[in-house]
Amino acid sequence: MVGEQKLKLSKEKEFERYYLEYYPQVYGYIIKKIFSEQAAEDLTMDVFYSVWDKFDSFDESKATFQTWLYVIVNNKLKNYYRDRKEIVELDESLDCENNQADEVIESIQLQYLRDHLYVALESLSELQRQIVIYKYFNEMNASEIAYHIGLSPGNVRIHLKRALDKIRDYFKKNNIRWE
Repeated sequence: MVGEQKLKLSKEKEFERYYLEYYPQVYGYIIKKIFSEQAAEDLTMDVFYSVWDKFDSFDESKATFQTWLYVIVNNKLKNYYRDRKEIVELDESLDCENNQADEVIESIQLQYLRDHLYVALESLSELQRQIVIYKYFNEMNASEIAYHIGLSPGNVRIHLKRALDKIRDYFKKNNIRWE
């Protein structure tokens, strides 16, 4: 009984450390994707509830905590987008200005690109995906990434280039223009 309490306390402390460290990053990432403060707060809390529920299944021999966390974040975002899909009818009776229609079209196009980007990211190796997450979602440079994953900055750049080439190939193969 005493051993179980100690284990529970250490789990709570470890979770609290991760929560305090990653909450601002996760919230910042989500707010950039959904543009609603309330929804971003709710979704961020939902992410950390899932992290808490699945915390015992985290295996650091398979991935870093950050990579594992961002898999959960991206899955929550996919669910959010899927659940919030709305049919937008663009007919002449809407009586909206051209710039409003352009914003709707741009939003739909961005969502389409995001969906394909997630698929392209899932096709990368774990190491490549981790490097892309560090670089573009956490805005780290090659030296910082190298420190976190134990490679040289040169190797990080090589893996990043290969990952970006794979993403470009995915978009090219699927005839998706990214401007």
